[in-house]
Parts: sequence; C-alpha cells; structure tokens
Amino acid sequence: MERLYDKIMLLGAMLVVGMAFASRASTVVCLLAGVTATLLVEACRMPAYWVHTGRDAARPAVNDDASSRRERRGHTVMMSRLLRCLRNAVTWLPTLLPLSVCALAFAVPEALFALPFATYDLARSSQRAWLVVPALALLAAWRTADLPVAAKLLVAGCAIVAYVLSRRTERTAVQRRAIQQERDDLAARSRLLEVQNRELRDKRELEVRVAVLEERSRIAREIHDNVGHLLTRAHLQAQAYQVVFAKDDKARAAFATLGESLTEALDTVRASVHDLHDEHIDLATQIERIAAESGLPVLCRLEATVAPPEVAACLRAVAREALSNVARHAKAREVSFSLVEHPGFWQLTIENDGAYTSDGAPGLGLVSLEERVQALGGTFRAGPIGEGAQPSSWRVFVSIPKKREAQQEA
Repeated sequence: MERLYDKIMLLGAMLVVGMAFASRASTVVCLLAGVTATLLVEACRMPAYWVHTGRDAARPAVNDDASSRRERRGHTVMMSRLLRCLRNAVTWLPTLLPLSVCALAFAVPEALFALPFATYDLARSSQRAWLVVPALALLAAWRTADLPVAAKLLVAGCAIVAYVLSRRTERTAVQRRAIQQERDDLAARSRLLEVQNRELRDKRELEVRVAVLEERSRIAREIHDNVGHLLTRAHLQAQAYQVVFAKDDKARAAFATLGESLTEALDTVRASVHDLHDEHIDLATQIERIAAESGLPVLCRLEATVAPPEVAACLRAVAREALSNVARHAKAREVSFSLVEHPGFWQLTIENDGAYTSDGAPGLGLVSLEERVQALGGTFRAGPIGEGAQPSSWRVFVSIPKKREAQQEA
C-alpha cells in the first residue's frame, strides 16, 4: 500500500510537469504507458498463487477410460509448460517492464516523464546495475531540444526522489517483516515457556506428592510394625487372661471388655494405615477393596475413579462405617453400593435389605460421618426405607459438591 501511495505521488508530480512543459497527447500516452508498466510490476510482485491453480486440474476421475486419461495427460503437459512460462514471466517482468520504459525514452522524448516510475521499480531489483539504464536515458535526453531544460531538471529530480522513496519503502517493508517475524518468534517462545513452566509445575507437584506419599508410607509402616504389633500382643494376652481367670467372673468380664477395646483399637489402626496407603490408589479400587473386606454380598456400581484427597477420604470413611454397620446390625442378604461422579457433585448411596431395628438416637459413627461430610459442604442422610412399623431396608446417602474442590484449587 505504501508503494501505491508513492507511485500516486509520482504520477501527480509527472502530470503537473508534463502538462506544464509538454502539453501534448504523446505526453499523456507515455505517462499512461509508464503507469501501466509500473502497475504490472506491482501485480507481478504480488503472491502468484494463481500460477499454481492448474496443478490439480488433471486429477483422474473414478471411471476414466484409457483414451480420456491420455487426453488428460496431454492437457496436463501443456498446462505445465504454460505454467512454467508464466512463472518465468512473473520472475522477469518486474525488470523487463521498467527497462522497456527506459528504451522508450531513448526513442520518444515525452517518455522521459515516465522515467521516475522505471527508476522506482528498478531500485527494488536485486541487481542495482539496472539503474544505469534510466540514468543513460536522462543523459540522452539532454541532447534533444524537444523538452526545455527546466522539464529535464524536474524529471531528473523526480527520478532521484523516486529512487529515495523506493529504497525507503523497501527498508520499511523489510523492517516490518523482521518485526513481524520477531513478534512471531516471541509468541512461539512465550508459548514454549508456558508449556515448560506448566511441565515444571506438574513435575514439582508430582515430586511433592511423591514425597508426601513416601512419608505417609513410612508412618504407616511404623504404625503397623510397632503400634499394631503391641496392640495385637495385648489383645492375645487379654484373651489368655480370660482363660486363666475363667472361674473369676469379674476378672473374666474385665478382660473381655479389654479385649473388645483392643479389637476396636486394632480396627482403628488398620483403618488409619489403609487410609495412609489409599492416597495413591484410585477411588474405585479403594471402594472395591473396602467392599471385599466387609465380607458382605455387595453389588457395586462405581462410576468414579479420581477424587480430591479430602473427598476420597470422606467417601472411604462413609463406605467403611456403613458396611461395618450392615455387618453388625443387619441380616442383609444383598447390599447395593453406588458411587457416581456427576458434573457438579459426587454421590454415594449404600442400601441393604436387612431388617431395621431402631434403638433411639443415631450412633457416634454416623454423627461423626455427618459432620465430616458437612465440613466439605455436602449432604449426609442415613435412615430406613419404606413405611410402617417395620421398614424393609436401610439407606446411607452422601452428596459432596465439586465447587468446594474448585475453590480450594483456585
């Protein structure tokens, strides 16, 4: 666009000079020839995508016979030759056209007014030696008496201005392309840095996660090897003392109570150790293992594999406590277990067909689970299913929203 503005300015100057010193029809014709030549030069310097449009014209059809293929092959050869000629013409025309204008100036004095256009176009050529031709045309014009000296001086000045404008516009275009290339390179490097930073963050988070898991595994091993063995030994001793003091009802009852407490402590330790180990296992595998350890006929529907640590720990605790209550308080023939991940929340449902017996207020385990679920912004419900004095089954329902997870990550 800048080159077009430059040439419009040169055209205006040449029109003024030509009409002032050589107001003839030949002057207008020569100016039109120069303008046509320089417009053709600009057209040739544009991206010649139209040169390649004939390459796909000879693709074979599905049901072509041999004669049509030979005919098409002949057309393809002709088209390729024509395209090659056009490509060569597009390559040489930006130089040949301004040289033709310079040659016209040697023969027709009025063509001297078109020399600034030829100078402008030749200044963009890769071979600067061609600029000698318009200079020779200007020198040859001094010998003719058809144009006044003032007109020749003005044309020479416009040719110099055309050369300066062409070089300035070309440098501006080169700088603009360099700036655009640098901007593209910076954008590519910026995207690469973003990818590398993301990979570094992921790697750092993974390293922290691995370190936490290793520390939890170490703590779990120590609890299992030390506290677990001590509690197991104490439990065995309590059972042994029950046999020793079998005739003493008070002592035997006391040791029986102690044994139950130690059994509960062992269960708590095992649950804690399992929770420490379960952090690196997907949620579905954890739930399946809890269901298998319960010894109940559990029918699982698991449609969630990944959950945040706090959500996974809460769901594991609910599953373990609910299945434990079914094993202790209900004679269930079948237990259905459903864990589903919805777009906005996690949903856990545990139902059993065992007989329900109400003994007043809910147990401490259910109260603790309800508090734990509510701490995550979720909903906890546990109660009988059915109507009448003797409901037929029991249901535990948990829903934990995902928005809490998103807020914590943000």
